[in-house]
Amino acid sequence: MMRRQARSFCLTIAPIIAAALLSACNQQAEDTESAQKKKRPPHPVIVQTVAAEPVAIDYSRTGTVTLRNKARIHAQEEGRVTHFPWFEGDRVKQGITLLRLDDTLLKAELKKAQADANQAMLDLKRINNLISKKVASREQLTSSRTRLSITQAEVEILKARLAWMDIKAPFDGVVSTRLVEAEDFVSKKTHLLTLIDPASLYVEANFSELLLGQVRQGTAVKVRIDAAGNKTFPAIIRRIHPVLDPATRQAVVEIDFKQAIPRIHAGQFARVHFSSVAEPRIMLPFNAVQQGRNNQFVYVLQDDKAKKVDVTSGIKKGDRIEIIEGLTPGQQVITQGFLGLSDGKKVVVKTNS
Repeated sequence: MMRRQARSFCLTIAPIIAAALLSACNQQAEDTESAQKKKRPPHPVIVQTVAAEPVAIDYSRTGTVTLRNKARIHAQEEGRVTHFPWFEGDRVKQGITLLRLDDTLLKAELKKAQADANQAMLDLKRINNLISKKVASREQLTSSRTRLSITQAEVEILKARLAWMDIKAPFDGVVSTRLVEAEDFVSKKTHLLTLIDPASLYVEANFSELLLGQVRQGTAVKVRIDAAGNKTFPAIIRRIHPVLDPATRQAVVEIDFKQAIPRIHAGQFARVHFSSVAEPRIMLPFNAVQQGRNNQFVYVLQDDKAKKVDVTSGIKKGDRIEIIEGLTPGQQVITQGFLGLSDGKKVVVKTNS
């Protein structure tokens, strides 16, 4: 009986002793961990004081080299081409004959019209003499004057038509297209050739509605032509078209070179570079801005601890990024020491050596 009671007592007290020993071990482990936490040094970080600084943003747009002076020469009279010595690439001076049409028939018509005008002049003189003698009527005088005016007008018309047979260059330029040959017969309004002025080259680019607020007429820009190598050429915005394309929300901007650029051609690809007006902006190193699931944030130093603060970023420039919302000047943002860093963790500021 005594043995059975002793055995029952042992079975009852054994779990209690085991639980007490386990509790003591856990308490000792917690005490050890707490002591280690107290001894663990603060997390070392490097910070930057938030400040607004004037920053200009660099922009780049693509465009096309275009001609401002380009003349499509058309025939104003019909006739046979008797003289056309110019070919693509030939340079011509203003006023030189580009092309001549056979004017034999028009010259004959002009002679006839001049003869009619001379006869009308003689008739008018005769009527005036008769009027003085009261032999001719006022109606005859009026009719004679009218006929003289008509014949003189016909002479002027034929002179103009005759001048159109000798087609001259409207400006110094280069023949870019030759569309007819000597001895061809051409009709009125036939496109004969195209003349371009290489000195009138400019760049045409499309600017978005946001970029239009950064430029105005007279803004200085730089242009790089890929085919001309890595050189950039100074240029200036000459004209901003007032209407945007409703499909792209972009407007055409015309950019003039400040000086003539040799060995570039219409149709070439161009890049336009310019900077906005410098405005106060909060700029941080790019790696200081952390990316969350649905937001961006930075760590701010507050009471010797790292505090997580949501921010909204803006433009990027080099290795820095603009902060639009979330920070105010004077705050200190952690820029280095992110490994193992978390919200609320105690930190110590180190110098950036």
